[in-house]
Amino acid sequence: DWIVGLLTAGVAPAAGEAEAQGSARIWVDGQPEYFRRGDRMNVNFSVSDDSYVAVVHIDTERYLDFVFPATPWDNEFVRARGVHRISPRGSAGAWTVRGSPGIGYFYLIASPDPLDFSYFRSRAGASWDWGYAGQFVRGDPFLALDQIARMLLPGTPYPRYVFDYYSYYIDGVHRYPSYACSSSSYY
Repeated sequence: DWIVGLLTAGVAPAAGEAEAQGSARIWVDGQPEYFRRGDRMNVNFSVSDDSYVAVVHIDTERYLDFVFPATPWDNEFVRARGVHRISPRGSAGAWTVRGSPGIGYFYLIASPDPLDFSYFRSRAGASWDWGYAGQFVRGDPFLALDQIARMLLPGTPYPRYVFDYYSYYIDGVHRYPSYACSSSSYY
């Protein structure tokens, strides 16, 4: 069974909504929270049930990017209980920490239903296209990520998915992302 997106935000499920059993986890080797520019991080994830998975990165400067799958044309299906490492495009290595001081996020979305990347696809074989959805977060990053999950699972008011996130700090502790104070929403 899967959790409904709204349930993860603390909203009680309505009659007929799915209840949660599945789980997803994303982490960095060693679980550090604090990094300096130039540090390396190995990003991993696992799911408790076979799932369709997307991982979105929001850097400290509010830039959104899918890091899994590598392109919107790749297969996003993942088998349960294995550990999956996410490497930067074109590399088998670790992520290099970049950006200005602030908070960054890796956000994992896992669903029993295939994900629809049509809002984020450019021409066949090309990489991600954020023209429709926008590629920068303004305001609450979790609201933006919930909106992305709903775009990946259209056609139902209560999409079935679980999520997890890993937050990290660059150059010290920050109470909130600098872009969270923006007056505009994600879309």
